Amino acid sequence: MISRRSFALASGLLLAGHADSQVTHQSTWVVPYSAGSAQDTLARLLSQQHSHDVNAPLVVLNKPGAGGTIASAQVAKSKADGRTLLLAASSHHLAGALVHSLPYHPLNSFRAAAFMGFSEYVLVASADLQAARLDDFVKRIALAPQRYHFASSGQGSATHVGMAAFLARAGLEMTHVPFKGTGEVIQEILAGRIQAAILPTLSLHPFKTDARLRPLALTSLERSAHFPDLPTVGESGYPGFRWISWVGLLAPKGVPDAKIQSIHEAMQSVLADPAVQKRLQSVGIATTHWTPEQFDQLLKTDWSDALTMTRQLQLTAD
Repeated sequence: MISRRSFALASGLLLAGHADSQVTHQSTWVVPYSAGSAQDTLARLLSQQHSHDVNAPLVVLNKPGAGGTIASAQVAKSKADGRTLLLAASSHHLAGALVHSLPYHPLNSFRAAAFMGFSEYVLVASADLQAARLDDFVKRIALAPQRYHFASSGQGSATHVGMAAFLARAGLEMTHVPFKGTGEVIQEILAGRIQAAILPTLSLHPFKTDARLRPLALTSLERSAHFPDLPTVGESGYPGFRWISWVGLLAPKGVPDAKIQSIHEAMQSVLADPAVQKRLQSVGIATTHWTPEQFDQLLKTDWSDALTMTRQLQLTAD
Protein backbone atom coordinates (compact mmCIF):
# COMPACT_ATOMS: atom_id res chain seq x y z
CA MET A 1 0.00 0.00 0.00
CA ILE A 2 7.04 8.99 4.10
CA SER A 3 6.73 13.62 5.51
CA ARG A 4 5.42 16.94 4.62
CA ARG A 5 8.40 18.23 2.72
CA SER A 6 8.21 20.88 0.04
CA PHE A 7 9.25 19.49 -3.32
CA ALA A 8 10.32 21.75 -6.14
CA LEU A 9 8.90 19.31 -8.64
CA ALA A 10 5.42 19.43 -7.13
CA SER A 11 5.34 23.16 -7.72
CA GLY A 12 6.17 22.70 -11.37
CA LEU A 13 9.94 22.95 -11.56
CA LEU A 14 11.29 20.84 -14.41
CA LEU A 15 13.61 17.96 -13.65
CA ALA A 16 15.77 18.48 -16.70
CA GLY A 17 16.03 20.68 -19.78
CA HIS A 18 14.78 24.21 -19.12
CA ALA A 19 15.28 25.53 -22.63
CA ASP A 20 12.17 26.94 -24.31
CA SER A 21 12.66 24.55 -27.22
CA GLN A 22 12.13 21.62 -24.85
CA VAL A 23 8.98 22.83 -23.12
CA THR A 24 6.74 21.55 -25.91
CA HIS A 25 8.06 18.05 -25.14
CA GLN A 26 7.38 18.27 -21.41
CA SER A 27 5.57 15.31 -19.85
CA THR A 28 3.69 15.10 -16.56
CA TRP A 29 3.22 12.20 -14.19
CA VAL A 30 0.18 12.85 -12.01
CA VAL A 31 0.44 11.21 -8.57
CA PRO A 32 -2.89 10.60 -6.77
CA TYR A 33 -1.46 11.06 -3.28
CA SER A 34 0.50 13.65 -1.32
CA ALA A 35 4.25 14.21 -1.25
CA GLY A 36 5.95 11.40 0.67
CA SER A 37 3.34 8.78 -0.23
CA ALA A 38 4.44 5.47 -1.72
CA GLN A 39 3.47 6.41 -5.28
CA ASP A 40 5.07 9.84 -4.92
CA THR A 41 8.30 8.28 -3.65
CA LEU A 42 8.33 5.85 -6.56
CA ALA A 43 7.72 8.66 -9.04
CA ARG A 44 10.69 10.57 -7.71
CA LEU A 45 12.89 7.48 -7.75
CA LEU A 46 12.19 6.95 -11.45
CA SER A 47 11.42 10.34 -12.98
CA GLN A 48 14.91 11.81 -13.03
CA GLN A 49 16.37 8.79 -14.84
CA HIS A 50 13.40 8.80 -17.21
CA SER A 51 13.87 12.48 -18.02
CA HIS A 52 17.56 11.85 -18.69
CA ASP A 53 16.87 8.85 -20.94
CA VAL A 54 14.30 10.59 -23.15
CA ASN A 55 16.15 13.93 -23.06
CA ALA A 56 12.98 15.85 -22.19
CA PRO A 57 11.65 17.51 -19.02
CA LEU A 58 9.26 15.66 -16.74
CA VAL A 59 7.08 17.10 -13.97
CA VAL A 60 5.81 15.06 -11.03
CA LEU A 61 2.49 16.61 -10.02
CA ASN A 62 0.76 15.63 -6.77
CA LYS A 63 -3.06 15.71 -6.90
CA PRO A 64 -4.20 14.12 -3.62
CA GLY A 65 -7.75 13.76 -2.41
CA ALA A 66 -10.88 11.62 -2.73
CA GLY A 67 -8.96 8.36 -2.65
CA GLY A 68 -6.99 9.26 -5.77
CA THR A 69 -10.04 9.95 -7.94
CA ILE A 70 -9.19 13.66 -8.37
CA ALA A 71 -5.90 12.76 -10.06
CA SER A 72 -7.53 10.03 -12.14
CA ALA A 73 -10.21 12.45 -13.36
CA GLN A 74 -7.57 14.99 -14.40
CA VAL A 75 -5.65 12.45 -16.47
CA ALA A 76 -8.79 10.91 -17.98
CA LYS A 77 -9.86 14.28 -19.43
CA SER A 78 -6.36 15.40 -20.49
CA LYS A 79 -5.25 15.64 -24.11
CA ALA A 80 -4.66 12.19 -25.58
CA ASP A 81 -1.09 12.85 -26.68
CA GLY A 82 0.62 10.66 -24.10
CA ARG A 83 2.26 13.57 -22.28
CA THR A 84 0.02 13.40 -19.23
CA LEU A 85 0.09 10.05 -17.42
CA LEU A 86 -1.28 8.70 -14.16
CA LEU A 87 1.15 6.92 -11.84
CA ALA A 88 -1.43 4.41 -10.68
CA ALA A 89 -1.64 1.40 -8.40
CA SER A 90 -4.36 -1.00 -7.27
CA SER A 91 -5.96 1.90 -5.37
CA HIS A 92 -7.05 3.29 -8.75
CA HIS A 93 -9.57 0.48 -9.19
CA LEU A 94 -10.45 0.06 -5.53
CA ALA A 95 -11.43 3.71 -5.11
CA GLY A 96 -13.22 3.62 -8.46
CA ALA A 97 -15.26 0.64 -7.30
CA LEU A 98 -16.49 2.58 -4.25
CA VAL A 99 -17.51 5.80 -5.97
CA HIS A 100 -20.41 5.47 -8.42
CA SER A 101 -20.60 9.03 -9.78
CA LEU A 102 -17.12 9.51 -11.22
CA PRO A 103 -16.59 11.67 -14.33
CA TYR A 104 -14.57 8.78 -15.83
CA HIS A 105 -14.57 4.99 -15.90
CA PRO A 106 -11.67 3.45 -13.91
CA LEU A 107 -11.02 0.85 -16.62
CA ASN A 108 -12.50 2.13 -19.88
CA SER A 109 -11.21 5.73 -19.68
CA PHE A 110 -7.55 4.64 -19.62
CA ARG A 111 -4.94 2.64 -21.50
CA ALA A 112 -2.17 0.54 -19.99
CA ALA A 113 1.04 2.39 -20.87
CA ALA A 114 3.98 1.15 -18.81
CA PHE A 115 4.06 -1.52 -16.13
CA MET A 116 6.54 -1.01 -13.31
CA GLY A 117 6.07 -3.89 -10.90
CA PHE A 118 4.48 -5.04 -7.66
CA SER A 119 4.69 -3.54 -4.18
CA GLU A 120 4.81 -5.50 -0.94
CA TYR A 121 2.81 -4.49 2.14
CA VAL A 122 3.28 -4.87 5.90
CA LEU A 123 0.75 -4.74 8.73
CA VAL A 124 2.21 -2.40 11.34
CA ALA A 125 1.12 -1.21 14.77
CA SER A 126 2.00 1.60 17.12
CA ALA A 127 4.43 0.54 19.83
CA ASP A 128 1.94 2.00 22.34
CA LEU A 129 -0.36 -0.93 21.57
CA GLN A 130 2.28 -3.28 23.05
CA ALA A 131 1.72 -5.99 20.45
CA ALA A 132 4.89 -7.81 19.49
CA ARG A 133 3.21 -10.29 17.14
CA LEU A 134 0.09 -10.43 15.01
CA ASP A 135 -1.73 -12.69 17.47
CA ASP A 136 -1.01 -10.17 20.24
CA PHE A 137 -2.52 -7.47 18.04
CA VAL A 138 -5.64 -9.52 17.31
CA LYS A 139 -6.22 -10.29 20.99
CA ARG A 140 -5.79 -6.64 21.99
CA ILE A 141 -8.18 -5.31 19.34
CA ALA A 142 -10.76 -8.04 20.06
CA LEU A 143 -11.01 -6.91 23.69
CA ALA A 144 -12.26 -3.44 22.72
CA PRO A 145 -14.18 -3.46 19.41
CA GLN A 146 -14.15 -0.08 17.63
CA ARG A 147 -12.07 1.55 20.38
CA TYR A 148 -8.97 1.45 18.23
CA HIS A 149 -8.25 3.18 14.91
CA PHE A 150 -6.50 2.20 11.71
CA ALA A 151 -5.38 4.72 9.12
CA SER A 152 -5.11 4.69 5.34
CA SER A 153 -3.94 6.94 2.54
CA GLY A 154 -7.55 7.57 1.55
CA GLN A 155 -11.00 6.10 1.13
CA GLY A 156 -10.75 3.20 -1.30
CA SER A 157 -6.95 3.15 -1.26
CA ALA A 158 -5.09 -0.16 -1.14
CA THR A 159 -4.12 0.66 2.44
CA HIS A 160 -7.81 1.07 3.32
CA VAL A 161 -9.21 -1.99 1.57
CA GLY A 162 -6.26 -4.19 2.52
CA MET A 163 -6.76 -3.48 6.22
CA ALA A 164 -10.52 -3.90 5.90
CA ALA A 165 -9.92 -7.29 4.28
CA PHE A 166 -7.68 -8.41 7.14
CA LEU A 167 -10.08 -7.19 9.82
CA ALA A 168 -12.92 -9.07 8.15
CA ARG A 169 -10.79 -12.21 7.99
CA ALA A 170 -9.84 -11.91 11.68
CA GLY A 171 -13.35 -10.95 12.81
CA LEU A 172 -12.21 -7.59 14.20
CA GLU A 173 -13.60 -4.06 14.18
CA MET A 174 -11.58 -0.85 14.06
CA THR A 175 -12.48 2.71 13.12
CA HIS A 176 -11.08 3.84 9.77
CA VAL A 177 -9.33 7.23 9.60
CA PRO A 178 -8.37 8.28 6.03
CA PHE A 179 -5.50 10.65 5.22
CA LYS A 180 -4.08 12.00 1.95
CA GLY A 181 -0.94 9.86 1.91
CA THR A 182 1.05 7.21 3.71
CA GLY A 183 3.46 9.83 5.02
CA GLU A 184 0.71 11.28 7.21
CA VAL A 185 -0.36 7.79 8.27
CA ILE A 186 3.12 6.91 9.49
CA GLN A 187 3.43 10.14 11.45
CA GLU A 188 0.12 9.42 13.20
CA ILE A 189 1.28 5.90 14.13
CA LEU A 190 4.62 7.18 15.39
CA ALA A 191 2.77 9.67 17.58
CA GLY A 192 0.51 6.92 18.95
CA ARG A 193 -2.70 8.60 17.76
CA ILE A 194 -3.39 5.75 15.31
CA GLN A 195 -2.93 2.13 16.34
CA ALA A 196 -2.40 0.27 13.04
CA ALA A 197 -2.22 0.26 9.25
CA ILE A 198 -1.28 -1.87 6.28
CA LEU A 199 1.45 0.03 4.44
CA PRO A 200 3.75 -0.58 1.47
CA THR A 201 7.34 -1.47 2.29
CA LEU A 202 8.30 1.46 0.05
CA SER A 203 6.80 3.81 2.66
CA LEU A 204 8.21 1.96 5.65
CA HIS A 205 11.80 1.72 4.45
CA PRO A 206 13.03 4.90 6.24
CA PHE A 207 11.38 3.77 9.49
CA LYS A 208 12.52 0.15 9.70
CA THR A 209 14.51 0.76 12.87
CA ASP A 210 12.11 3.23 14.54
CA ALA A 211 11.01 1.66 17.83
CA ARG A 212 7.74 3.60 17.81
CA LEU A 213 6.44 1.52 14.90
CA ARG A 214 6.24 -2.28 14.99
CA PRO A 215 5.96 -4.39 11.83
CA LEU A 216 3.77 -7.39 12.69
CA ALA A 217 3.36 -9.38 9.46
CA LEU A 218 3.88 -9.28 5.70
CA THR A 219 0.74 -9.43 3.59
CA SER A 220 2.45 -11.32 0.76
CA LEU A 221 2.41 -15.11 0.51
CA GLU A 222 6.17 -15.37 1.02
CA ARG A 223 8.66 -13.66 3.29
CA SER A 224 10.50 -10.61 2.06
CA ALA A 225 14.21 -9.90 1.75
CA HIS A 226 13.48 -6.50 3.29
CA PHE A 227 12.02 -8.00 6.47
CA PRO A 228 13.62 -11.47 6.50
CA ASP A 229 12.62 -12.26 10.10
CA LEU A 230 9.05 -11.04 9.74
CA PRO A 231 6.40 -13.75 9.25
CA THR A 232 3.59 -13.44 6.75
CA VAL A 233 -0.03 -13.01 7.74
CA GLY A 234 -0.55 -16.55 6.46
CA GLU A 235 2.15 -17.92 8.75
CA SER A 236 0.60 -16.01 11.64
CA GLY A 237 -2.69 -17.88 11.55
CA TYR A 238 -4.50 -16.70 8.42
CA PRO A 239 -3.39 -19.04 5.62
CA GLY A 240 -3.82 -17.77 2.09
CA PHE A 241 -4.18 -14.11 3.02
CA ARG A 242 -2.46 -11.98 0.38
CA TRP A 243 -2.37 -8.25 -0.28
CA ILE A 244 0.02 -6.69 -2.80
CA SER A 245 -0.36 -3.90 -5.35
CA TRP A 246 0.61 -3.41 -8.97
CA VAL A 247 2.20 -0.09 -10.00
CA GLY A 248 2.33 1.45 -13.47
CA LEU A 249 1.59 4.36 -15.78
CA LEU A 250 -1.88 4.80 -17.29
CA ALA A 251 -2.65 7.03 -20.27
CA PRO A 252 -5.95 8.57 -21.39
CA LYS A 253 -7.97 6.20 -23.57
CA GLY A 254 -7.36 7.98 -26.86
CA VAL A 255 -3.56 7.85 -26.86
CA PRO A 256 -2.45 6.06 -30.07
CA ASP A 257 -0.66 2.70 -30.11
CA ALA A 258 2.64 4.16 -31.31
CA LYS A 259 2.80 6.55 -28.38
CA ILE A 260 1.89 3.80 -25.91
CA GLN A 261 4.74 1.71 -27.27
CA SER A 262 7.22 4.57 -26.91
CA ILE A 263 6.12 5.16 -23.28
CA HIS A 264 6.54 1.45 -22.58
CA GLU A 265 10.00 1.31 -24.17
CA ALA A 266 11.16 4.40 -22.28
CA MET A 267 10.09 2.89 -18.96
CA GLN A 268 11.74 -0.44 -19.77
CA SER A 269 14.97 1.46 -20.40
CA VAL A 270 14.69 3.10 -16.97
CA LEU A 271 13.89 -0.17 -15.20
CA ALA A 272 16.80 -1.93 -16.92
CA ASP A 273 19.31 0.45 -15.33
CA PRO A 274 21.20 -1.50 -12.61
CA ALA A 275 21.23 1.47 -10.24
CA VAL A 276 17.48 1.91 -10.59
CA GLN A 277 16.89 -1.81 -10.06
CA LYS A 278 18.97 -1.75 -6.90
CA ARG A 279 17.08 1.22 -5.50
CA LEU A 280 13.68 -0.31 -6.24
CA GLN A 281 14.63 -3.67 -4.78
CA SER A 282 15.87 -1.94 -1.63
CA VAL A 283 12.40 -0.51 -0.98
CA GLY A 284 10.33 -3.58 -1.84
CA ILE A 285 9.34 -3.01 -5.47
CA ALA A 286 9.60 -6.16 -7.60
CA THR A 287 9.96 -5.00 -11.19
CA THR A 288 8.42 -7.06 -13.98
CA HIS A 289 8.96 -6.46 -17.70
CA TRP A 290 5.40 -6.79 -18.94
CA THR A 291 4.17 -5.51 -22.29
CA PRO A 292 1.27 -3.01 -22.45
CA GLU A 293 -0.92 -5.93 -23.56
CA GLN A 294 -0.01 -7.95 -20.47
CA PHE A 295 -0.56 -4.90 -18.27
CA ASP A 296 -3.93 -4.35 -19.93
CA GLN A 297 -5.01 -7.87 -19.07
CA LEU A 298 -3.97 -7.33 -15.45
CA LEU A 299 -6.06 -4.15 -15.34
CA LYS A 300 -9.16 -5.98 -16.55
CA THR A 301 -8.74 -8.72 -13.94
CA ASP A 302 -7.95 -6.22 -11.20
CA TRP A 303 -11.04 -4.12 -11.96
CA SER A 304 -13.25 -7.19 -11.71
CA ASP A 305 -11.56 -8.19 -8.44
CA ALA A 306 -11.97 -4.67 -7.02
CA LEU A 307 -15.69 -4.70 -7.69
CA THR A 308 -16.05 -8.12 -6.06
CA MET A 309 -13.93 -7.30 -3.02
CA THR A 310 -15.53 -3.96 -2.17
CA ARG A 311 -18.96 -5.58 -2.50
CA GLN A 312 -18.03 -8.50 -0.27
CA LEU A 313 -16.53 -6.20 2.37
CA GLN A 314 -19.61 -3.95 2.13
CA LEU A 315 -17.41 -0.88 1.84
CA THR A 316 -18.92 2.49 0.99
CA ALA A 317 -17.45 5.85 0.04
CA ASP A 318 -18.39 7.65 3.26
